[in-house]
Amino acid sequence: MKESRRVTMTKMLLKESLLELMAKKPISKITIKEICDSADLNRTTFYSHYADQFALLEEIENDAIEKTDAFLAQIGDNENRLSIFEEFFTYIKSDVKVFSVLLRTDIDNTFKLRFVEVCIAHLSKYDYHENLSDNDKDYIYRFIFMGALSVLEKWIENDFDKSPRQMSELILALIPSITAVKRKQLHVADI
Repeated sequence: MKESRRVTMTKMLLKESLLELMAKKPISKITIKEICDSADLNRTTFYSHYADQFALLEEIENDAIEKTDAFLAQIGDNENRLSIFEEFFTYIKSDVKVFSVLLRTDIDNTFKLRFVEVCIAHLSKYDYHENLSDNDKDYIYRFIFMGALSVLEKWIENDFDKSPRQMSELILALIPSITAVKRKQLHVADI
């Protein structure tokens, strides 16, 4: 059943309020009263939609995962790796309010792990690594994407000091050197 416009607006206000508060302090220190005051709503309204601030955060996280999944599916037809990564970094920057909170280094890793899984599911279909087994590729992709996540966190922390294109070039420059060792091992094993 589709939500009414009023419910959608109320939830949006609550989400924005929580994100603003989380930009200043951890969720464990945020009260329902603070969220409601910031959204200019009463506690009864809050509780008609969410059990607590953690349920509200979970919905924000689920929304971000769904949007990221849909975005990555949409850019999936592009064969140019640089363009794919540039679009991805542009997407992250365009939703800075959400990602600057959810990808912070001091926040629970549950969202980050889900985020990486979505990225791996879409971006690993581009075969950057010839002659590697699927099992080896899975390990390598996880290594690359967890590293890329750390780079992404630093980029956000540095207030986007590089352009999405520069970030894409940086990540893509690292990928061949990460897999070169494994390819070299395979080549030596074949001798």
